[in-house]
Amino acid sequence: MYSIAKFGSSTMQENDIYSDSDLLIVCPVDYRNKLYNKYTDQGFSVTLLSKSQLEYMQKKNSLFIQHLKRDAKIITDDNSKLRRFLDGCAFTPPDEAEILRCENTIQYIASLPNTLSTSAWKADFLYCISRDYLVKKLAMENILAFGFKDVCSYSVEKFSIRKNELLELSKLRKAKAAYRNTFGCNFDISEINYKWLVSLGNAFCINVEIDNHLDFDFIVRRSFNSTYEKLRTLELLYLVARSTGYFHPDHKFITNFICNPNLYGSSRKCNDDTISKYMIDIHSVIANAAMHRTASPLRFASLQSFR
Repeated sequence: MYSIAKFGSSTMQENDIYSDSDLLIVCPVDYRNKLYNKYTDQGFSVTLLSKSQLEYMQKKNSLFIQHLKRDAKIITDDNSKLRRFLDGCAFTPPDEAEILRCENTIQYIASLPNTLSTSAWKADFLYCISRDYLVKKLAMENILAFGFKDVCSYSVEKFSIRKNELLELSKLRKAKAAYRNTFGCNFDISEINYKWLVSLGNAFCINVEIDNHLDFDFIVRRSFNSTYEKLRTLELLYLVARSTGYFHPDHKFITNFICNPNLYGSSRKCNDDTISKYMIDIHSVIANAAMHRTASPLRFASLQSFR
C-alpha cells in the first residue's frame, strides 16, 4: 500500500495557530525516511504506518481508524487501497478495560509534581490523554467526535463537566503547542494542570492525588499501561537529564524514537525493551547527586539540540 492522507483539524476546517498539520503516510519501509523528511520539512506532523499496522489497529478497534475513515482527505492512494480498507472498518466502541487504562494513566500523570522542570511536559501529556479519554468516553455513547470543539461540545452535553472547566483544557492545548515549539506561555501551567485534574476527577469520579516529589525510582519501576505511556515517561526522564547538559551516546536515536509518532503507537516487544534500556541508562544519570538541574522550564525543543 502506498497512500498519503491529511487528517485532523485542517480537514475538518477547525484548525488554528495551535493545531498540527497532520499527515498520514502508508508506504513500504524503503520509502519511509525519504517521505518522512520531505513532509516534515514542509511543516507536517507525519504519522508513518504500514498496512499491517493499520490492520492491527483495526483489530484492536482503534478510534484513530474511524477518525481516518470519516475525516481523512486522501491525496495519494495506489489503486484506492487505503480508501477500500477504511470503508471496510466497522466501528466498535471502546470496552471498559480501555477506559480504566486511560483513567490509570490520568492518575499517573496527576501523581507527578507540578514543578518548573516538569509542568510543561506534564501539560502536554495531560492534554493528549485527557482528549483521548473524552473521545473514548463519547465513543461509548456511540458519538464519534475528534475535533477539539466537537469533543468539548459533546462532553458538556453528555457528562458532568461545565464549559468553564473545559476552558482549562483549552489552556492545556495552548501549553502543549508552546511546549513543542520555542515560544512560551503567558499563564501558570502548573495551576492549569491542577485545575483541570480536579475538574476531570470530579466529573468522572477519578481519584487524582497530586504529589510534590518527583520519585524517579517509582517512575522507572512503574508497570506501564502502554508503550505510549512508557515512551512519554522516557521523554520526561531525558528532558530532566538534558537539563543538566547530559547527552546519551544514542541521543539521535532516542530523540527519533520519542518524536516519531509511529513508535508512539507501536506495541512491538522490541520497542518496549529498547525503551526500558534507555530508561535505566538515563535514570542512573539522574540519580547521580552531583548533577544540578537548570532553573529554566524544559521544552520539547531542547531534545532536538546536539553537541
